[in-house]
Amino acid sequence: MKNISAVTTDNVEKEDHQETIRMEERIVEAHLIGMGINQGRPVLMAVVDDLLICYEMYAKSNKQSEHLCICFRRLPHTVPLRSTPFTSSDGTRNEVVVGKETERQKQLIVPFERISSVLNGVFVIGSEPHMFVMGAWGGLMKHSLSLDGSIRAFTPFNNQNVLNGMLYLIDKGQGQELRIAKLQTAFDYELPYPTMKIRVGTTVNNVFAVVTSVATPCNKIWVVVNDDKQIEVHEKSDEFVLPTIQQYSLNLYSPEDWAPVPNTEMGFGEMEVVTSCEEVALRSESTLSGLQPYLAIGTINNYGEEVLVRGRIVLAEIIEVVPEPGQPTSKHRIKVIYDKEQKGPVTALCAMDGYLLSGMGQKIFIWSFKDNELSGLSFLDMHYYINQIIPLRCIALACDIQESISLVRFQEDFKALSIVSRDERLGIQAPMAAQFVVDGNHLGFLLSDECGNVHMFNYAPETKETFGGDRLLLRAAINIGTNINSWVRVKGHTSHLNLSHKETMAASQQMTSVFGSLDGSFGFVRPISEKSFRRLHFLQQFISTAVPQVAGLNPKGARAARPLRPTINAHNPRHMVDGDVVERFLHLSTADKQELARRLGASRYHIIDDIFQVKRMASYF
Repeated sequence: MKNISAVTTDNVEKEDHQETIRMEERIVEAHLIGMGINQGRPVLMAVVDDLLICYEMYAKSNKQSEHLCICFRRLPHTVPLRSTPFTSSDGTRNEVVVGKETERQKQLIVPFERISSVLNGVFVIGSEPHMFVMGAWGGLMKHSLSLDGSIRAFTPFNNQNVLNGMLYLIDKGQGQELRIAKLQTAFDYELPYPTMKIRVGTTVNNVFAVVTSVATPCNKIWVVVNDDKQIEVHEKSDEFVLPTIQQYSLNLYSPEDWAPVPNTEMGFGEMEVVTSCEEVALRSESTLSGLQPYLAIGTINNYGEEVLVRGRIVLAEIIEVVPEPGQPTSKHRIKVIYDKEQKGPVTALCAMDGYLLSGMGQKIFIWSFKDNELSGLSFLDMHYYINQIIPLRCIALACDIQESISLVRFQEDFKALSIVSRDERLGIQAPMAAQFVVDGNHLGFLLSDECGNVHMFNYAPETKETFGGDRLLLRAAINIGTNINSWVRVKGHTSHLNLSHKETMAASQQMTSVFGSLDGSFGFVRPISEKSFRRLHFLQQFISTAVPQVAGLNPKGARAARPLRPTINAHNPRHMVDGDVVERFLHLSTADKQELARRLGASRYHIIDDIFQVKRMASYF
């Protein structure tokens, strides 16, 4: 490995002007490292102004004699090397942490070879340690390794007990602790996020208790004779191409070996489709918390247009038993507590305030579970087909397959289920998934549709446009170019922030809504403070014209909701900031950052702090 490094620890003076270079301008450390296959992808990494920046070297023709035919390109990877903000409470620049003259400078960028399945890469130590590897498709990948906090030192380690492992030193209490570790070889680290593939052999439909389906040929038709359904079997020759149906089953998977737990498979009948599989917490008198977790499964029996559509609700417990010899993962079993056919198709299930909420076609039912029986409390007529229900305490979002979302409330004292507000826009695109946006005492509602749009709503009964709260107020809409089919709401990650106890409690109540899309990508939506929003909002307006954009696209037009509606898209910039656009500020040169910050009337360090705070709060690990 070719490794050219430079570390400066003394005062550096410009020979031409005899002026001392400021700490923010000093290159504390620099490495030119060969990465990738045969180390043929040189990457220049440097530590400047408490930031790690990366450049990729590539060949370029140069007609000047005795000049290298190379050039450097800035990569979109900027890592902070400090845990505290860049600016203090009075707006001034905090002292530089990395490269202090009073401290002996240690190496921050550590190249390595052969750690588990990673052939070569770079480990960056500090308050936010990262690992860099060159992806198989040619891109530089960055992985955060901040589970153990700040890492003081790192080195590869290999012996007969730990093959291709590593040693690292962390802070532990008043002292330090040396740890020996290794990366899991089953994971692929050359992707944007470490990934392990588990071959199931069937189509996966759910990932809690895994629901799978297999296409099987079918030569049966269900017909109604004297109010009873009967099966007609049509024998065909071997050359006849039979239609296929999905045969569903449910399995538990153990995180110890990511293999199916033995003897836990639950089968379903022919023409029975599993539409919902959720963990629900229902009220129970047998637990101290008053809630008992169950596995809720909803199905639809679709036998054709002649047979009335029915469904089932299945409630089961995951119990522990004595494992079988040689099978340590067989300690779990599925115990069915409730299984009964319903009068309609079960299209959605969730738990709301200890009760079971079910969507059955165009209706919503709420049930109480007692003595292993479901008792109906109330129901509500909706639009066409409820395909998803998202609960939050005593309210829920009901997502209709044709008529957007509705806000539903359950009043326990009156046993009443009612509609609080709904989206009554005309000509909307077919919805796909919905979720809440939680910002302390404030709530917002997110909706994704089949055109790749993400809409944000508010319940604002005091405004005229909502007619006293009967209509949800559309705040913003953005097109992300992919179809979002699932949302997950998680708490804000505050362990990487240097906040007081009061600030930590307030920040933890700002929840992150993480989404997954049909093309395999994922991202997040989260609320930010008013001060940060104003800075990032104006930065988004300026950076779209000051910096060349990807493929020459105008961010405002490329992110406009489809179909184009001026009345909707005009509101978008005032309520939503595109993180992909403003994050490009981190990868600009110092002169460009300073110029954009001057136009905004703010310091460039304020903007850097705002961007990194959002990234740290939404950290997945």
